[in-house]
Amino acid sequence: MSSLDFEMEKDRFRKFYDDNLDVHRERVEIVIQLLKAILDNKFSKKVTVLGRLKDREESIQKFSRKYQSDLESKKQPYQIKDHITDLYGLRVICSYEDEVNEISEILSKEFHVIEVTNKVKQIESQSNLFGYKGIHLDIGLDESRLSMVEYSRCNGQRFEIQIRTITQDAWSTIDHLINYKKDIPLDLKRRVMTLAALFELADHEFLSIRDKTDEHLKSVKELLNCSKSEVVNLQLDALILQAFFEKEYPEYQGFNSYKVEGFLKEIKELSGEQVITIQKLNEILIQHKDTLKKYETYLAENKGVESLNPFTELRHFLYLSDKSNFSKILHDFQRDNFDGWLREQ
Repeated sequence: MSSLDFEMEKDRFRKFYDDNLDVHRERVEIVIQLLKAILDNKFSKKVTVLGRLKDREESIQKFSRKYQSDLESKKQPYQIKDHITDLYGLRVICSYEDEVNEISEILSKEFHVIEVTNKVKQIESQSNLFGYKGIHLDIGLDESRLSMVEYSRCNGQRFEIQIRTITQDAWSTIDHLINYKKDIPLDLKRRVMTLAALFELADHEFLSIRDKTDEHLKSVKELLNCSKSEVVNLQLDALILQAFFEKEYPEYQGFNSYKVEGFLKEIKELSGEQVITIQKLNEILIQHKDTLKKYETYLAENKGVESLNPFTELRHFLYLSDKSNFSKILHDFQRDNFDGWLREQ
């Protein structure tokens, strides 16, 4: 039964928290795994999903700070647990600002949304305010999931999901650590606001750089479809190589920028004095296409290898084009297998 006795309610909350500690932790883990499954299926970009059970004493302090005075002034009995809406906290951390809304829309369709707090709108509606930006969803699991045994422990429970970028997450962490107050000296307050503005600017710049990179990649792809004379001297860089891969292997989904950059570094280190251009790469593929196709057929029929991925294919192409310089482009076992097959042809 609720009361107005804060000391008694503190003890009651501590008992509730401690007696159900394993259940609390299990609920957080259940929703972490659920969020990962949903976003793996419905969001194509990389995210990080984290969760935490709010600290027991921190929960009591939050209640005292935000709710106790108002409830007691109204003579309204309470239980602390009924007012801690973020006991179970989840974070979805994405890369870019425009992904925050996208993720929010996806999750809003997957859960029963109790409340939405849009920190982005709060900040951007004021010209002189900077700080943490993100979207918070207070949610419960919907009836279709609660009917499943694996989600039964979450029945009647409320979870807070914070959706933010990497930069926003960093700012939130730092902001929490320094724990500045509104009554700090003006010069310190100005420094904090300047720092907040820099974090916001960083988010804008990351998004702008991504968009400009995508535009450049699109223009390179268009250029690769032009006549040979226009691409003959186009030397390889990471974006050009990625565009080349995506043009030659449109079905393959594994062209992460870091893989392409690493592969390009290998090519440049092994090519010696050669300057590898797009035209040169095209010529290598045309010259050795039939040979590699036969080798892949051999691998499928004799080694159980259905196909080589594009990176491995290009390694074999480069090796065929110059076995001296590109001898290390293949692993020893790959080179030995390939050479053995070539000798039998």
